[in-house]
Amino acid sequence: MKVCPSCKIKYEDNKKFCKKCGTTLISQIGIDPKVVAQRQVFENRLQQTPENSDLLFEYGSFLAEYTFYDEALTKLYQASSSDPENLSISEKIADILIKTEKYTESIEVLIPLIEKSPNSTTLRDKLITAYLKSDNLSAAQKVSEELLNIAPDNQEYLTRYRDLLKMMPEFEEKLVQICKIIIKINPQEISTLRIYATTLLSIGNLDGARGVFKQILKLEPTDPKANLYIAIEEYEQANPEDPKTYNEAITRLQKGLKVKDK
Repeated sequence: MKVCPSCKIKYEDNKKFCKKCGTTLISQIGIDPKVVAQRQVFENRLQQTPENSDLLFEYGSFLAEYTFYDEALTKLYQASSSDPENLSISEKIADILIKTEKYTESIEVLIPLIEKSPNSTTLRDKLITAYLKSDNLSAAQKVSEELLNIAPDNQEYLTRYRDLLKMMPEFEEKLVQICKIIIKINPQEISTLRIYATTLLSIGNLDGARGVFKQILKLEPTDPKANLYIAIEEYEQANPEDPKTYNEAITRLQKGLKVKDK
C-alpha cells in the first residue's frame, strides 16, 4: 500500500503519483514515521514555491539520504533546471547515478562539470570511479593521469592508478614509474614493492627485480615470492665445487619452495 504524504490518500502499490495533487506516493511499509512527516513538510513547502532550487536540492538530498533514489533524482533534476549554474546540484545527481549503477549517465553529468571546474580533484575522482565501474579502462587511465597532474603526491590516487595499470599490460613501464613514486613517498609500502618487483621481472629488468626482492625480505622475511626468487638465483649462481656455498643455496631453495607451497 502507498500513501500520498500531502493528502494522506491511500493507493495500490502499482501507483506512482497522487491523483489529487500529483505528489509522488510513498510506501507505508518499513518507513520511519519521522521520515514520512519530514517528507510532508517538504511537499507542503514546495506547493508554495515549486521552482525553488534550494528547496528542491535540499529535498532531493534528503530523499537520497533515505535511499529514495528515483524520487531524489526527480527533485534534483528539477532543481538543476531551475538553477543550471549550481554545480553542487549536478554533482549530487552524479553521486546518486553512481550509487544506482547508472554509470553512463553519471559520466555524461561529470564531464561538463569538470570542464567548468578543471582543477577539481573530487570530480575527476568520481569520473574515474564511473569509468572503472563501466569497464572503460582506457578512459579511466587518461583521467587518472589528469588527476595526478593536479595532485601528484596523493597516495590514494597513486595506489588506485597502480591497481588500474596492473590490469593494462601495455602500461608496464608506466606502472614501474608509479611504483617508484609510491615507494619514494612510503619506502615500506610492501604491496607496492611486490608489484614493482614482479613488473620489473616481467619487463626483463632482473637486476632491478633482485634489488626490490631483497628490500621486500628486509621488511617481510617470509615473503614467498621474494624468498623463492632469491633462492633460485643463488642456486643458479652457486658453484658445485664449493660444497659449503652450494649446500647453502640448495637449503635456501628448498625452504623457498616450501614457503611457496604454503
